[in-house]
Amino acid sequence: MMGRNMQLRGGSAKNLVKAERKLSVVTVSADCPVCKAQYDLEGTVLLEQRGIRRSRIIGVCANNPMMHQFSFDKDLMAGERLNVFS
Repeated sequence: MMGRNMQLRGGSAKNLVKAERKLSVVTVSADCPVCKAQYDLEGTVLLEQRGIRRSRIIGVCANNPMMHQFSFDKDLMAGERLNVFS
C-alpha cells in the first residue's frame, strides 16, 4: 500500500486516476490427436507465444514439440495442425 506522502514517478498519489480494471484468466487444455491415437495420452498440448513480437499463439505437444504443432484461434478456441508431413 502507498503512504499518504509517497511520491510516484511523474506525480503524487493525489493525482492517481481511479480506473476499473478487469483480469480474465482462461485455461486451455487440449489433446494432441497424434499422441491420443497412438499412446492414449491426454492434455499434452500447451500454448506458446511465438513469432515477431511474440504475438502469435500456437499449441505445441509436450510429447513431440517439433513435429506436433497447431495453430490457435482464441476467438474460436480451435486450431489446425501446422506441420503435416506425408
